Amino acid sequence: MRRHSSGRIAPSHTSGACSEDLMPYLPFEQSSENWGNWYLAPNLKLTHTKNSEFSVKIDELSCTADILHYVFVTSLFSYSIQKPLSALDIVCMLFAIKEILKFNKIDIKTNVQFDGYRCAKNYYMNVVNKRNVSNTLRISIFERDNFKCVYCGLGARDGAVLNVDHIFPVSKGGSNELHNLQTLCRACNNGKADRIMPDNAPSPCA
Repeated sequence: MRRHSSGRIAPSHTSGACSEDLMPYLPFEQSSENWGNWYLAPNLKLTHTKNSEFSVKIDELSCTADILHYVFVTSLFSYSIQKPLSALDIVCMLFAIKEILKFNKIDIKTNVQFDGYRCAKNYYMNVVNKRNVSNTLRISIFERDNFKCVYCGLGARDGAVLNVDHIFPVSKGGSNELHNLQTLCRACNNGKADRIMPDNAPSPCA
C-alpha cells in the first residue's frame, strides 16, 4: 500500500505483466462533466449518451425563456416515445446548461440575453478539451492506482467501471498533471462531481 498524492491510501503499483493481464477485462469511460448521461460533444451539442435522439443545441439558446422552452419541449417529446428520458435526465440536462452558462458568468435566474454558441464553444475549449485525458496517460494512472478506485477500492475485476478523475477540478483550474489525476469508479466519480474533497474523506458514493 502507498499514500496517494491527495493523502488517501492507495494500492501499490502493479507489475507490467499484471497490468497486461487486466487490460482485456478493463472497462473504463472517457471523463465526463458529471451531468448524468449528458456530455458536451465536439459539435457543441449537449448529447445523451444512451439515446442520441436527444441533444440540446446550445447555440440556439439566447435567454432563460429559451432554456425553459427547450426543457419543456424535450420533456413532451421524451414521453411520446418508447424510451423516454427519466425525470433525473431532465434535471441533469437543465443542470448541465446552467453549468455551461455559469462558466461564462451568466446567471439563468435573470432573463438576460447571451450568445449560446459562444458560451458552448468557450466551455468546450476551456473545460472539456483540458479535461480530456489521453488513453496512454489514462492507463498510466490506472496502473499507478493498481486498477482500483482510490476511494472504495473496487476495481475492474469487481465489475467497476473506472474513470480518471481530476482531484482539483478542471472547472476550478485543475490540470492534467499526474499529481492531479486519480482512479475512481463510476459511482465515486459521480458522487464526487466537481467537488474538492478533503484528505482522508470517505467514499463519495457511500
